[in-house]
Amino acid sequence: MAVKNSTQHSQVIRQIVNIGKRAGFAVYVGKREQPEATEDGTLLRDIASLQTLVPVQSLYDPRQLERIEMIDVVWLSERDSRIKCIFEVENSTGFTSAIVRGSNIEKDTPKFMIVPANREKELQSIQDPLFLTSFRENNWRYTTYENIIRLMGYSSPSISEVERVSKSL
Repeated sequence: MAVKNSTQHSQVIRQIVNIGKRAGFAVYVGKREQPEATEDGTLLRDIASLQTLVPVQSLYDPRQLERIEMIDVVWLSERDSRIKCIFEVENSTGFTSAIVRGSNIEKDTPKFMIVPANREKELQSIQDPLFLTSFRENNWRYTTYENIIRLMGYSSPSISEVERVSKSL
């Protein structure tokens, strides 16, 4: 079962990377995920535009950068190398760690939690005030794997399109 979940996690990351590249972003895959293989054996590091976050190194202190490097997928502007949005794919792990990592990015930067349909109710049922406040005040939204698959079919994907298929808590 764990292998299937890891494969599903990697496949969704691959889709987000491909959508980001088609939308014109430089795309970074988190350090932990870079050595993961997708269904066809391609390593996630090999499909990412960037293997490091050197382009934003001067914008964050080392502790923040260390946390940001663990975010599943980061889309950066090709023009000015600024982080434009982030994605955390929560296949089977806790939702809180995504919030913690994302708190190292500017509040107004769009942040997306991607969950399988069978975890949507679990996310929606969280009542912890600190989690809900952090989710809402730090520009988090969530969407399902199915919506990411749908976005793969868009001819001109964008952050606005991801926002359109995403929800707040």
